[in-house]
Amino acid sequence: MKKLVSKVKGLTLVEVAIGLAISAVVVATAYAGFESNARRNEVRANANAITEIISGAKKTFGSSPTGYENVTTGVLLTSNVIPKSMQDATGATAKNSYGGNIELTSGFTATRELLSLDWKSVPAKQCMDLAMALSNSVESLEVAGTTVKLNRDAEINAATLSAANACGSGQAVDFTFTFQRS
Repeated sequence: MKKLVSKVKGLTLVEVAIGLAISAVVVATAYAGFESNARRNEVRANANAITEIISGAKKTFGSSPTGYENVTTGVLLTSNVIPKSMQDATGATAKNSYGGNIELTSGFTATRELLSLDWKSVPAKQCMDLAMALSNSVESLEVAGTTVKLNRDAEINAATLSAANACGSGQAVDFTFTFQRS
């Protein structure tokens, strides 16, 4: 009698381990790409919101006889310069997508009238990207209390921006964008 010997078919433990290792590399790469893309999208959305608020303030108050005098966060909320989607239920305060408050204050120098927009609680991972995205849109920029752009014609000081007291701290930071009347 002849015995029938059948070969066992399937994967060995080594083959399974190699397949899992390759899968892990693919998943890790996809996740890193997704996280980076999500960060860029949030920076872009915040930069657009800031630009819209600055443009709205200039359009609504920049050419009026009183200009930015007495312009406050409340005034911009009631005039809908700050989008309703950013306002709280009472319409008294506004928050950015990071959960930080949005605040505006007016000020004057010897030669011009200014409005400052505070954008609070920017995550450290997005700090540098947000600053660079808005560098040409503002008169001056402070990050975590440190001036990183002095005037309209100046470039952002990248060394100061990445210092421990600005974007390099690892903590969420507050931005202050200052712009002048049109």
